[in-house]
Amino acid sequence: MNREHSESSIEAGSIEINKEWQIMKKNSILYKLFSPIIDIAASIWFIIQVIPKPSRATYPCMRVAYPLASAFVVYLVGLATSAFAMGRMKMYWKQSRYWAMAGFFVIVLVAGFYSFQADQPPVYANSSYLDIANTPIGVARGIFPGRVVWSRNPDATNENCGNSQFGDAYYLPKNTNMEIVNGMVQSSILNLTGKSSVREAWDTLFVYFNIKKGKGTVGYQTGEKIFIKTNGIGSTVVDSSNHAITDLTSYVEARTSPQPVLAILRELINDCGIPQENISVGDPQRDCQNEYWDIWHTEFPNVKYICYKGGQGRTKSVKGAAASVFYSDKGAVLRSGSWSDMSVGNPEYKDTLYTVIEQADYLIYVGAFKVHERAGITLIGKCNFGSHTRSNAMHLHMGLVNPDGFSPAGNKNSRFG
Repeated sequence: MNREHSESSIEAGSIEINKEWQIMKKNSILYKLFSPIIDIAASIWFIIQVIPKPSRATYPCMRVAYPLASAFVVYLVGLATSAFAMGRMKMYWKQSRYWAMAGFFVIVLVAGFYSFQADQPPVYANSSYLDIANTPIGVARGIFPGRVVWSRNPDATNENCGNSQFGDAYYLPKNTNMEIVNGMVQSSILNLTGKSSVREAWDTLFVYFNIKKGKGTVGYQTGEKIFIKTNGIGSTVVDSSNHAITDLTSYVEARTSPQPVLAILRELINDCGIPQENISVGDPQRDCQNEYWDIWHTEFPNVKYICYKGGQGRTKSVKGAAASVFYSDKGAVLRSGSWSDMSVGNPEYKDTLYTVIEQADYLIYVGAFKVHERAGITLIGKCNFGSHTRSNAMHLHMGLVNPDGFSPAGNKNSRFG
């Protein structure tokens, strides 16, 4: 899923909600029954979310709740004002103070009018994209600008995999059909480039990349280095040469599957003829556990498998000497000090990368397709959160759509609208 798809989903969902609401309004019985309940719920939701943190008013779900809540508040204020003015009007009638009575009568009319006209036109979570279906966000990139290739085959994995911590993880060879995965990766690269062979397809990508980098119309050159960046989150890190790299301790946390990486290695090495020693694979912040090592190293023993600790045949990740990433927010958003409050902590301006990234001529990202309580679905969008040399990426999480993390009552996705 890319950003334009997620934005379209928010918009489509909001449009459907508002359409249903307009239909309900036409049915007076349903409207009278449900309107107060929905308005009260929207008001309470807006208050408990926005008062503790005003910046939440910009969240998509708040932009949907606000019109309902504000209309309900105006309705209550108008109703209360009318009732008060009506009482005063009766009192002045009894006292024969007709001019005062007439004044409060005007107040009754005005307040009553606004009370029953307190309605809002439909407002959507992403109103700027109304009636502009399938309109991408940003500038299209790539050989065929904006082209996105999808490949799906339910037979690639075992749907009955328990994904438990007792030897039945989704990424184990017994739960993946490697032949099907090879076919999916191959068809994807061919469809993306419009070529008929894997070697030609990869050469097209290398040439396009080098043109963009100002290197001219050249493909992969002898001696150039490739780094395949994976997401190893959840893998253990043992910062000591006295301890062996063990098997994974958490089978249920989503990380990059080893099979698509193996398929890419086969194409680069077997089809394109790129020397194994010029290719590195891994997540430099994490260790390369046995479940991954056994799958990759058995077939390609000379590839460099990057590991935070190193040893046991792995290549130790080395930290760069100087900062090479500088953040455009200039300390306004990215902060370190708290996982749950982006308003506290120290501003962060830059980061240092690992040398395997600094020295690479080509970077290939193979992400972990998972949801995230702060970012929604990430794909490869935050794969570089594991590229810098800090112990964690707390400061980068402050720039995500839901930076302060978990929402109330365990509803982790409510803030995405």
